[in-house]
Amino acid sequence: MAAEPLGYARLVEKHALPARPLTVSAVIDTAVKGRTSTVAAETETLRFEPKYRPEDTIEGDLQFALKYEGINLEVLALLFAKTGKLDIEAWLADKPASGAARRMGYLYEWLIGDPIKAAVPPKTGYLPVLDEELQFASATVKRDAKFRVLDNLPGNRNFCGLVRKTPLLRDMVRWDLRRHAQEKLSRYDPDLLRRAAAYLYLKETHSSFELEREKPSSSTPVLTPATPAQPATDKCSPISVPLPIATSSGARPRMIG
Repeated sequence: MAAEPLGYARLVEKHALPARPLTVSAVIDTAVKGRTSTVAAETETLRFEPKYRPEDTIEGDLQFALKYEGINLEVLALLFAKTGKLDIEAWLADKPASGAARRMGYLYEWLIGDPIKAAVPPKTGYLPVLDEELQFASATVKRDAKFRVLDNLPGNRNFCGLVRKTPLLRDMVRWDLRRHAQEKLSRYDPDLLRRAAAYLYLKETHSSFELEREKPSSSTPVLTPATPAQPATDKCSPISVPLPIATSSGARPRMIG
């Protein structure tokens, strides 16, 4: 028996949404007891036994997706644009305190920019929009009184990159790479590190010019690393690291020392 798509995969298929291939998808698999997942290349498939099957409705699949797949803003934006707000309004009217309904109501307004009807009970507790058990969230949180949710999305409607907490990334967080890097760097002279950073930055910049067959203009200051002919000192002299200045025209940024 072929695997039956659920959640976002079923919504994409059922509503013919022109979404990119899902990196995380869910299916019913009768060979599975409970739930499991398989990874192939860059795609993860969540496999569930039949008892996990949600109702074949927008509400059922969205509730399932929020619980197990997290938030997929691309699919949601395409779905909302195609189906409108009536399903979300009906969901909120029937279950005004539902956490999934409130999160979807907020995301509808956030993505589409069109207000929807909602009468969330005033004593309903606040809950985060993004499930931090599944995806990385912003440390900055904004309260929304209408849906009584905490907006912890790491971006705005113009750009909001969401990252799933894979086992590898969870391990990276536990290892605290920032602390390890700081401990390593603390063993070296800060001036030496600045000189090394300036040298590598200059080398990378020259490589970029060569790749694009360009030459630095006479107005572009050039850092010259210390040569062996220069007298050695016990302490490296300070060196200024070039910084890019953004341009509105899209031209190559000039460098300042």
